[in-house]
Formats: sequence, C-alpha cells, structure tokens
Amino acid sequence: MTANAGWEQARLGMKATLENERFIFREEAMFLLEAFLSRLPVGALFTADEIHAFWQERGLGEPHHVNVFGAILRKARLRGLLVPTGSFRPSRRTARHGSLIPVYRSGRERRAA
Repeated sequence: MTANAGWEQARLGMKATLENERFIFREEAMFLLEAFLSRLPVGALFTADEIHAFWQERGLGEPHHVNVFGAILRKARLRGLLVPTGSFRPSRRTARHGSLIPVYRSGRERRAA
C-alpha cells in the first residue's frame, strides 16, 4: 500500500466513523467546540485535552466509538476552526497514556461585539 492509499483509507475510515455516529451527538459536539473556541482569545493555544474536558463538563457523553472525537476535530480543522501549530504535548488524559497530541490555535478571529 502506498502512503497516499493509506491516507485515503484513513480519511474514508474517519468519514464512516463520523457518519455512523448519532446526528444529535455530532451536532452537539460541533456546537460545543465552537462555544469552546469562542471563549478563547485570538491566537490562544490549546489541545484536544482541553476540548474533551469542555465537552465532558457540559455533559456531551461518549460517542459510539472513540475515533469519533478525532473525526470531529479533523472536520473542524478542515473548516478552518483549528490550526495545527506543529507542536505537540503529552496528553493528560489517562486513556491516552501520555501520548503526544497536537497543539492547536484558533483559526478564526472573532469580531468585536
């Protein structure tokens, strides 16, 4: 398998995982992600750990598969909501066992109210 074929398979797998999740879960997760981002100052750095904690604090619950979270973050990245900085930090979530996760910054400037 070539690298391009591998990436395409991963993309299709994430798409299927997200499509198989309940519509209401997907919509609520994206709504809460946008709420999380709206509270950050422009250019603030954060990781998926902070997003996941925000989701839990607001009672989002768990998806049918753990890869749904990554698929939602990928969708947000493709929409320009998250911008990878190229830096990584060890995750603080027990389930991640200290694996390195990307550091993001908010991708959209918010208008002054």
